[in-house]
Amino acid sequence: MVISRRSFIACLGALLGPRAADAQRSGHVPRIGILCPHRLSGARGMPRDVFEHALGGLGWTPGSNVELEYRDAEKNDDALAEGAAGLIRLNVDVIVTCGGRATRGAQQSTNAIPIVMSATSDPNRSDFFFDMLLNGRRDNVTGVVLLTTGAGPRALELLSEAGTGFDRIAILWDIRTPSHSAKLKTVEDAARSLRIQVRPVGVRSLSDLPSAFATMQREDVKALLVLGSPYFFAERGRIVELATRYRLPSMFDSRDATEAGGLMSYSANHAALYRRAAGYVDKLLRGARPADLAIEQLSQFELVINLKTAKALGLTIPPSVLQRADQLIK
Repeated sequence: MVISRRSFIACLGALLGPRAADAQRSGHVPRIGILCPHRLSGARGMPRDVFEHALGGLGWTPGSNVELEYRDAEKNDDALAEGAAGLIRLNVDVIVTCGGRATRGAQQSTNAIPIVMSATSDPNRSDFFFDMLLNGRRDNVTGVVLLTTGAGPRALELLSEAGTGFDRIAILWDIRTPSHSAKLKTVEDAARSLRIQVRPVGVRSLSDLPSAFATMQREDVKALLVLGSPYFFAERGRIVELATRYRLPSMFDSRDATEAGGLMSYSANHAALYRRAAGYVDKLLRGARPADLAIEQLSQFELVINLKTAKALGLTIPPSVLQRADQLIK
């Protein structure tokens, strides 16, 4: 009989995975495994300080009464499954996962160890999360899903209100990113409701970016909305540089881009996501069962505005928009 590597890993998880309630054993220091995929080109992964601070507020001090084992892996199924297997071999009590692929990799590797997922997703476009959220097919998985439905249209609306005459907006989208066609359609539908003209500009690689911005200039667009993509995140510095050169007010889906000089960002509040995940870990270490903890659907975003960039562009952002910002970079 031939056993696949994934089947072997799943069997290993069943044999080695301890119960989270073992954290209550006298003298036992619980161990938490954190499994996250690499993001491209030095992008930030889990905000460890936020997660560890949240654990501390719940009575768990890393290095004292709890141990943390971080594992980063390439963003592919085999690498994430192997990362999960490594955590299983360490006899972790709980596995915290970042994103859908990491959750799937951990779930396929063990049905004994509780898994706390922390992920952003639009369940309308994810069969995996649709199954867990609506059909309850989650076994040993619980946690938090931050829903991104409607983020693109809201970002477009905020950008259109940030300056006078922002009624013709370019949308930079990534032809390589599978979800972008659907996201683009959602934004285009919103644009019609808002009576905004949009000009989609698609790229396939970094080398396409200069010509994309030249196209935006020819089309006389007034601002730029950048759809979220791992590739765009990795190249956020280059995109910010081009937006600055062409004097285009820009809206990103990552605060990192705004900190790098973009004008605005409207993005998932990952700090809130991982604080909630810490709460699930706390309950599991104190004896709760994953099946008894409902998956929370969170919808929490943050608007960040770079006032230095606005000044460089000669742009005065209306008070009505500034008042909605969660952070102003001065």
